[in-house]
Amino acid sequence: MLEETSDSDSASRSGADGPRHGIADRAGFVLLLGTLALCPLPDGSVELVWTLVWGALTCLCVLLLSYRSVSGAPALVIAACGSLAGGFIAVALLQSQASGFLPQSIWPQASGLLGIDLPALSTAVRDAPLLATGGPLLASLLFIAGVVVSDDARRVELIFRVLIVVACLSGLLGLVALIFDIDALRPTDVPGALTTFFLNKNTTSTYLGSAFLLCLVLILHHLSAVLRKSGGTLPSIEAVIPSGTQRRVFIGLVASALVLGLLIPLAKSRSSLAITVVLAAIGCLVVLWRQARAWKFMVPLALAIFAVGYVFVGQGLRARVAQRGLDDENRSEVYRSVIEGIAQHPILGTGLGTFPSVFPALRSDDIDIGGVWNMAHSTPLELALTGGLPLMAGVAAFFCLCFVLLVRGVIRRPHDPYILGALLVGVLGVLHSTVDFTLQITGYLMIYAAVTGIGVGRALRQPSSGLFDKVRRRRSAEAGDSEGSPFRSGG
Repeated sequence: MLEETSDSDSASRSGADGPRHGIADRAGFVLLLGTLALCPLPDGSVELVWTLVWGALTCLCVLLLSYRSVSGAPALVIAACGSLAGGFIAVALLQSQASGFLPQSIWPQASGLLGIDLPALSTAVRDAPLLATGGPLLASLLFIAGVVVSDDARRVELIFRVLIVVACLSGLLGLVALIFDIDALRPTDVPGALTTFFLNKNTTSTYLGSAFLLCLVLILHHLSAVLRKSGGTLPSIEAVIPSGTQRRVFIGLVASALVLGLLIPLAKSRSSLAITVVLAAIGCLVVLWRQARAWKFMVPLALAIFAVGYVFVGQGLRARVAQRGLDDENRSEVYRSVIEGIAQHPILGTGLGTFPSVFPALRSDDIDIGGVWNMAHSTPLELALTGGLPLMAGVAAFFCLCFVLLVRGVIRRPHDPYILGALLVGVLGVLHSTVDFTLQITGYLMIYAAVTGIGVGRALRQPSSGLFDKVRRRRSAEAGDSEGSPFRSGG
């Protein structure tokens, strides 16, 4: 099949005949790997100082990486990402030059009483747009870095493994802090919820869910390769578990999946848990639907995921639904107020990063006065309000482009687990951010951008057609369909 031969190219290129990397390129990859591993630790890296630190390291990483393998479609996607980053900078500059996007009647009244001229917005608010571009620019750099390193399957596999291990360690440390009530190891949040190093339980759940999906995809693709090799018959346990050094990798992935599957419900995030379960089921369908006997793996897995989620959060979810219903009235009122604000400032918005300052003027009287809304709990709506509809349209267009490329990559290269993993993580982040602010947490945004960039880069890779590539593909096929599994010899 064409898809199998194209994926065997990735296996051959990641083996002994893989791409050669210079010293600068290796240093850039080490910086990228370290940044992705450490970015969740300082409370999700939401402070400006951490954005500057990671931004400097990521800039150096992008400068050091080699671009010899980037051409054609990947180069165009990188250019589109750069154009989107330029759009954020342009909007921020225009907003910083304006006198104020939300003039209030209290300002001229106060000016008349005091006898001095007062600006429509304070200096802190007026400078907010330029400061708010740090997150989008950092995400753009990491997306580009992901596209660049995606050509080497060994590097991609290492990044995925590191992300999974760090998520497990972070979740287990958060579990210890939750059990023993160690406030120094967990941010202030809802009592009884797992928060790891992130600010709230929802982002924690999405972070752990992303790592779980990456882990699940790697395991499923290995099972799919084993099933293809066995001709569709149900293999034995000895046939499923790889031999040699890859045995430890496979057992580690299975253990990580179990740990993450147990930790995700402890975060008590309804939407994140539901989306993760649905995406896990879709991943099983996409990978194993061609093998009739594979349903014996999928049904127990789906039932186990559902049972764990029901046992850990079922009681709390039922209590919350009984108390507030399926919809949070305050949140729906916030959305309504934000939409009204978007209608008042559709072009340039109220200013990037100014939501906490401008929302009180938009706040509906139906919203509980006891709540403080620093974020809109919907990243698309908040971006449309603060950045304007044109900027929001550009971001949406880029996300749709990446989604189409990832879906196309999954169809054309079904035996590449990294494309499907990036697609599932991408959908999880976008869907959860429509009802929360997950992508506004810098630590998760960095991981999200890099993983998505890796998936897009691999989806755009073209199989080589040279004589030596054909020989390597034939040898790889004779070796036993190793291209369909992430557990390759020498990987």
